[in-house]
Amino acid sequence: MVATTAAPCRSGGEPRHARNEARDRDRDRDRERHRDDGHYGHATHRFAVQQFAVHRLAVFQALGSALGASVFGTVLSRVYAARGPGGSAGGIGELTGAARQQALHASASSTNVVFYCATGVMILAVFLATRLPGAVRTQEV
Repeated sequence: MVATTAAPCRSGGEPRHARNEARDRDRDRDRERHRDDGHYGHATHRFAVQQFAVHRLAVFQALGSALGASVFGTVLSRVYAARGPGGSAGGIGELTGAARQQALHASASSTNVVFYCATGVMILAVFLATRLPGAVRTQEV
């Protein structure tokens, strides 16, 4: 190890490298203490597995939300087009009279169709989730 000299930091305390060396020394001492207990490696491995699971969960949530938005958005626009007065749902504010009432009814009924489809998908997802094979969990005493 090469000894270096450094000017004190601006706040008047120890030089930065001296603080870092003290922090590293404390961290190494704590690691040795935990390594002697036999729990250090296990805790680190468990943390890495949890982090991997969290990131994988986030990826699947992002994919699921993108897929769900595109599928249910398509269902919404197709049901509205079939039941509405023509055009897109964005033009409801410009309509008047019977055409406006028909557009509002078509918008509400297409939203109901999407809600019922999403409910069916969620019931199917819960059913499939209960059928997944998993590890048997035991309670620790």
